[in-house]
Amino acid sequence: MTQGVHTATEVRKNWSDIIDIVQNRPIKVSRNNKNTFSLIPLYMWELLLADYSLELTIEEDEGGGYIASFEGIDLIAAEGTKEDTIEDLKEQLIEYAEEVIEDLHFYARDSERMKKFPHLLKVWLFPDNLFCLETYPLGH
Repeated sequence: MTQGVHTATEVRKNWSDIIDIVQNRPIKVSRNNKNTFSLIPLYMWELLLADYSLELTIEEDEGGGYIASFEGIDLIAAEGTKEDTIEDLKEQLIEYAEEVIEDLHFYARDSERMKKFPHLLKVWLFPDNLFCLETYPLGH
């Protein structure tokens, strides 16, 4: 298969070959000569997004619970234990990343929000690799 834009029909007919090709390099696909998109292997996304991380702040409050947030993202969690607080914030972050990806055409108008898009894309692509209690900042 060539390196140009592949048709959707070509991809459908040669799916096994496409999977093999995408293991090593991205390919472009078009349906009816419009709506071109790319198939990109996840390891390339990992390389491209490796330097994007979110700084987690977690503090103990006066009542013995914890408050956690990320710099530059309007999410906050407050729970009784450090673990529960972090888990709640992780869930919020994944939901927020999914929302931004789903409604990107809307969020793209907000330049401040778009500055965090690579971070959110990383969360969306790799939600199981966020962080654990000993691993800060996010994604490292």
